[in-house]
Amino acid sequence: MKKNRGDFVKLVAAKCPSCGAQIDVDEDSDSTKCEYCKSKIIVDDAIEKYKVEISGKVEVDNLPNLENYLKLGERYYKDREYTEAYKQYEKACELDPDNYISVLRNGLAKAYSYDYDTFDLKPAINAMKNAYGILKEKNEDAITINESINECYMLISTKEKQIINYYKNNKLDLDDTNLSVSRMRMCIGELQYLKEIIENDTALTIRILNTIIECLDFLLEKKYYVSGINKEGNINRIEYKLSDYSSIKSLRQEMIEERNSLDPEEAKKYIEEKKKEEQQKNRNNIIAISIIGFLIFLMLISFLNSTPSYYGEWHSDEMTIIFEEGDKATIKIANEEMKEYSYLHKCNSDANSCNIDIYDGETIIYKFKVTEEETETSNSTRLCLLDGEQCKLYFTK
Repeated sequence: MKKNRGDFVKLVAAKCPSCGAQIDVDEDSDSTKCEYCKSKIIVDDAIEKYKVEISGKVEVDNLPNLENYLKLGERYYKDREYTEAYKQYEKACELDPDNYISVLRNGLAKAYSYDYDTFDLKPAINAMKNAYGILKEKNEDAITINESINECYMLISTKEKQIINYYKNNKLDLDDTNLSVSRMRMCIGELQYLKEIIENDTALTIRILNTIIECLDFLLEKKYYVSGINKEGNINRIEYKLSDYSSIKSLRQEMIEERNSLDPEEAKKYIEEKKKEEQQKNRNNIIAISIIGFLIFLMLISFLNSTPSYYGEWHSDEMTIIFEEGDKATIKIANEEMKEYSYLHKCNSDANSCNIDIYDGETIIYKFKVTEEETETSNSTRLCLLDGEQCKLYFTK
């Protein structure tokens, strides 16, 4: 039934048939949505369910149970709706502060919900430490403990890749570069903590070690940051220097040796994969260099083709003339000294012929004609000195 603006809405207690959560509904409405599981609810059915449950119980806590919050939290978590997952796990923590799943996922969901600008691993690591404490206190088995560690590891691995991609896809200034390095150091520190608390799981230990090595590789690879614009209008790129380069390099070697000692076959597989990646990178570089070289070659051909065919030195029995860039021509007649003149040229629309006027100051002293002659086998350029419109002296190049 539709209400008019200003009508009083009477809310009554009801129970969601889908997730069991207690909700407040408008008793005059036909349907609504559960604020917890988002299911569509028939209002009369929800009210009736609540009344039946009240009449059958001596004690009612007026809150959805822990199982429902965990179920909803897991649903949102798997769908990567981390903000909603965080809310559900937060409520679960309020009901049972010692439930390790809600404690862990609450922190992980919060950390996942941060983007690059709001990056923060602290909620996840604090949650991992609290969940680990609960698990040890309850004497949970190693499998359960390692599953929790793996969930935290997957979060840090995701964030590590986020840092690398952001650095590669953006031109960062010094502050941004410092920030990316600082965040990667944070990832390394937290991964080392996870590695120390793993209980007899070699495969997980190796995965974490491999990720630590990737993080260290990021720190050690040559980096540049943007620092303003230079006089030529180009971006200044300055090499970034690590103050503790040697210790980072030593730590990397230490992690590699630890990984290799745990499982030589797994280590060999990883090394082969990295080798293939490096080979592919080299192939890509070769392809890129080849493409650039080919483009330069095309530009050179274009430049050569765009250079006028009459440029260069021409000879006849009576005269030598050299056409140069910048509209300069040097002429030598018989035993006279060479003299430099200026010239102007005008070509016809199909560029098969050009007229060239040689100037001494503002006076035209010679007129030349250049013609392009094409045959089936070759192209040739001819130059002649004009007398009126007729050629009176031919030159060879």
